[in-house]
Amino acid sequence: ERDLAIVRAPDLALPDVGRGVCGDCPMGCDEQDRCRGFQVSNIVDPRLILRGSGGLVVNGELVLDTTTAELRGSQGLAPGVGFYSADGGRVVVLYASRLHIVPGATLRVVGKRPLQVLLSDEALIEGTLDLSAKGRTPGAGGGAGGERRKDGEVGLGSTCAVAYAGDAEGAWDATGGSGGSFAGRGGDGGKGGPRGRNACAPKAIVPLVGGTGGGGGARIGGAGGGGGGALQISAWRRIVVAAGGVINAGGGGGGGGGAVLTEAPGSGGGGGSGGAILLE
Repeated sequence: ERDLAIVRAPDLALPDVGRGVCGDCPMGCDEQDRCRGFQVSNIVDPRLILRGSGGLVVNGELVLDTTTAELRGSQGLAPGVGFYSADGGRVVVLYASRLHIVPGATLRVVGKRPLQVLLSDEALIEGTLDLSAKGRTPGAGGGAGGERRKDGEVGLGSTCAVAYAGDAEGAWDATGGSGGSFAGRGGDGGKGGPRGRNACAPKAIVPLVGGTGGGGGARIGGAGGGGGGALQISAWRRIVVAAGGVINAGGGGGGGGGAVLTEAPGSGGGGGSGGAILLE
């Protein structure tokens, strides 16, 4: 994994559009008729939101991998667009001036770590920004679904409790795995299976963490669904999700139980919880 030491920018100053042009300030003006700023969540130095000076336009199918901090399928990043790590390397930050996902395009975000996007101008989402789980594979920063007879996993840095796997004692009493918990309580496993755990998402999505994977089914049971990913977009000017634009951090569905002639049937896995989307 490449070195992603955090970048500090003590020389960055907050924008000052001067007096008499307060109508251009998205958040209004202070008592000196200057644009108001805001405290960026999950970041120590709010001036880092101004670091980006180049735009990122997604006009096809791109994959952003938070494990390696790279954008696959592109011709490379424009000057003024880049990555660094935050929160002790637990979160990957993409900085740019502007993010534009055009209609019909998809930016798929995968990997072990949540994604934080810092924009000195704006985000325009007309296509799809996808951090959802696929089967037991979680979205970026989410917890994986449990393999059969295994508990689900929690997202990186999450304090949530794991979702339990199903169990079986007799020949025909395999129970389903419980669903992952996050913003809400996880679902109970089928046929008297383990109870879902309590809601556990952090207040105001601070810290930024992903969803919880579901527990696997008993015997030759299905895998639990992965937890949805974690995304934060902080833009200095505005964020627009246009008609037809989608931001998806859904959890994965649990797999069905299997059956073979030589073994009693298995049970299904629990679904993964949704993840986290923070827009500011």
